[in-house]
Amino acid sequence: MTDDGALVLAGRAAAPRRSLTFTDTVTGQAVTTYDFAGDVFAGDISRDGTLFTYVLNTSGYAVQVARLG
Repeated sequence: MTDDGALVLAGRAAAPRRSLTFTDTVTGQAVTTYDFAGDVFAGDISRDGTLFTYVLNTSGYAVQVARLG
């Protein structure tokens, strides 16, 4: 969850999946969704909401960092 509690990386318990969704905690609406060619495991979102982590199922479980937005 972001530091202000406004944005959360949803669906972390259901892995692996082919997309990761960021949800507005006030409205419950999806803010943005990232789609991947293969299965990924959700990681964490940075406190300021600029970065998130994920693991590609085929990458030997190396953590990937991506910019949100």
